[in-house]
Amino acid sequence: MAVKVDVGKRIKEYRQRYNLTLKEIESRVDVSATHVSEIERGKTSPTVGALSKIAAALEVDPALFLAGDNLPDVAVSRAGERSVVRFEQERLGLEALSGAVPSQALSVVLMTWEPGTGHGPPRVREGEEFGLVISGKLDVRVGEQTYVVCEGDSIHFRADVPHSVANAGDGPCHAIWATSPKLGF
Repeated sequence: MAVKVDVGKRIKEYRQRYNLTLKEIESRVDVSATHVSEIERGKTSPTVGALSKIAAALEVDPALFLAGDNLPDVAVSRAGERSVVRFEQERLGLEALSGAVPSQALSVVLMTWEPGTGHGPPRVREGEEFGLVISGKLDVRVGEQTYVVCEGDSIHFRADVPHSVANAGDGPCHAIWATSPKLGF
């Protein structure tokens, strides 16, 4: 039995999960923003080379774009076996804590902001975000308000309001971060 996979849709989900623009993908690898957009919209199919380059830009295995949707009802995420993504420019790390299950609507990650990580451009996405600081201190801007969120504190907000996060301490800051809808991690 053949499995139909929408590669373009998967690429877009991963790109949005990592909050990357088409131009940022283009700047990381030699695939034009226009071509990536056409792939995401199903206007063209990616070559193996383009698929590999896009995966490299997103720091994921290209096989993730091709895997079928036969997911388990229960996903166990084992320490030491989880996907970890590092964004060196932003000095940010994400470790997937939630696994993929059918009709997944939630992503949970362990985020690590290195010291000196500043506010980037405000981000806007549909849904909600929730963070629980495990260690360190965050400066979270939501709309016009700024919130200092310390170890043990949590924050919950609508993600369609412009928001940004910075490390407000001298050491790394670690937080459990949940988003709905899922990021595609």
